[in-house]
Amino acid sequence: MKYTKNFIVVTMLLFLSILISFGQKSIIFIEDSADTFGNSRYLATALDSLALDYFYYDTETSGIPELEILTAFDLVIWHTSTWGVGLYFWVGSNTEEHLIKKYLDTPNANLWLIGNDFMFEKYNSAPDNFTQGSFPYDYLGITSYKAQSYGDDGGLGVPYLVPTSPNVIEDLTDIRWVFTHLNWADSYEIRETATPIFEFGDDNYPLKGGITGYFYPRENGSNVMTFGFDLSLCSSKDTMVNTVQKVTNFFFKVSSTNNITTEKQLFKVYPSIITNEVYILTNQNSSKNLSMTLYNTQGQIAFQSKVDIYEGSVKNISIPESLPKGIYYCTLSHENIKETHKLIKI
Repeated sequence: MKYTKNFIVVTMLLFLSILISFGQKSIIFIEDSADTFGNSRYLATALDSLALDYFYYDTETSGIPELEILTAFDLVIWHTSTWGVGLYFWVGSNTEEHLIKKYLDTPNANLWLIGNDFMFEKYNSAPDNFTQGSFPYDYLGITSYKAQSYGDDGGLGVPYLVPTSPNVIEDLTDIRWVFTHLNWADSYEIRETATPIFEFGDDNYPLKGGITGYFYPRENGSNVMTFGFDLSLCSSKDTMVNTVQKVTNFFFKVSSTNNITTEKQLFKVYPSIITNEVYILTNQNSSKNLSMTLYNTQGQIAFQSKVDIYEGSVKNISIPESLPKGIYYCTLSHENIKETHKLIKI
């Protein structure tokens, strides 16, 4: 059945109003594939298994979604499945009107891009390199479209994927396929501020170690997770559901900038994108012996400092150059006060 855009918008608003009333995070699942295997519908059942409410948007019946639809949700899951041609994802990609560019230029946007071979439509076969000013580099955090399974491994296909170690997402497991090997999965080289999640496995596989899943926090506060493989082709639904659960939990944790804080914040920490120093402003009367602790995404202490700060004053704290780039949670503690702010070191 083909729905009109007005019908979609009205239905979506009703859906969102229900979620908001229950304080739930909102997800839109976008099917952007012309395959006839039902892979997108199957992947979306992982959200059903986790009892996560979501809005399903099929581009084949409804066309490209409008920016206002994407920005209404906390997380956009964009699934291209296994058919890497005719994708709405690339429509207008050479212009400033590109939907994905406009969406990711929105602070707090969260995109999870999933699919085999989606780079092929735009860049054909690997390899291809990208620099500042290009869409893959600026928006997806890709410096090189490096290789494809089957196409660049002598016709073998990748036997399985392994979570990278260390990993910003805990308790991920190996991913095997409904086939003996997966063809046309992409591997990438990524920017320094991006973090690997999955890589090609098997000691005897020629492309072993190639990064095929990664997380990229952009400087404006938007976040991108890219899986260069079709997650719906897992050999085990339990693995598929576990992966969806871990990734969605991670997104909602990262996008909550003050998730362990008092109702009214007493401190301002800026900028949120840091290099070698951070500033703290307080409206407290006095905060002697204020403790600042930076935790990495694995919950480990990365840096600590103690300062005295007074109402209306600004205190700058130097951050070690040796601190690795990435996402950190800055916890400020003073007596019975505890606040947490998200920072990204670039």
